[in-house]
Amino acid sequence: FRRKEDFNDPFKKPIDFQSLPYLNEVLSDMEIVNLVGEFYFKRGYYAEALPMLMLIEKENPQDNLLWEKIGYCHNALNNINEAISWYKKAELLNPESQWLIKKLAVCYRMIGKYADAAEYYAKALEADPDNYSLLMSAGNSLLEAGDIQKALANYYHADYVKPDRQSSWRALAWAELLNGNKTKSLGYYEKIIHSDKSTANDNLNAGHLYYLTGNLKKAVECYKACAKAKDFGIEKLEESIRQDLDVIEKAGGNAQELNLLLDKVKYEL
Repeated sequence: FRRKEDFNDPFKKPIDFQSLPYLNEVLSDMEIVNLVGEFYFKRGYYAEALPMLMLIEKENPQDNLLWEKIGYCHNALNNINEAISWYKKAELLNPESQWLIKKLAVCYRMIGKYADAAEYYAKALEADPDNYSLLMSAGNSLLEAGDIQKALANYYHADYVKPDRQSSWRALAWAELLNGNKTKSLGYYEKIIHSDKSTANDNLNAGHLYYLTGNLKKAVECYKACAKAKDFGIEKLEESIRQDLDVIEKAGGNAQELNLLLDKVKYEL
């Protein structure tokens, strides 16, 4: 209905079952509440499961597993801060739970608390030190938190565990660029762009490195390949370079030279 915003939506929030006539009497029986809550939770109806689980929690205030389920419902409903609150509560009684540690790491990363996320990824890695996915996630969180050296340590470990993964090559290439090691960074980008799985962004970043290391001919080639890629084009290339300009300038480049390179790219296209 075109004017639906003019009316309150009774289904916008989870129903308060206890306020409903007849149902409130039925839901005084905690065995039924447990049954209904578990039914909703197991089938993924988290908005419906949550009020049930909250009723159960009032009767079982020390149930660690219940706190995890409530946290998971909030997590699934994208109430990340609430999810963290319940996960942290559960963690007090079960601090070694790998499931909780990983959930907290992911949640902290989702809300941009990268240092906290990295701390929990480090805890998860203590129990599973060669887990490629955990190593990469830990590295990404550390990089976002500004700890380039520790991020590189995780990326190199990941590359050692699975040496043929382009995801770790990309991470290492970018992190080494941020670290000021242009030669190492270029080495990884060259491996990527000469593979059959390179993307427009790979050519874009390789172009940055060729430019920064003085190989302007190669830089133009990579920028051209990037601009020719499907759904990219010269305008998106210009915008992408503008977005990366801070990193490029910190590595020794400047906007005026890049504009001249872009003019050459446009001319040759």
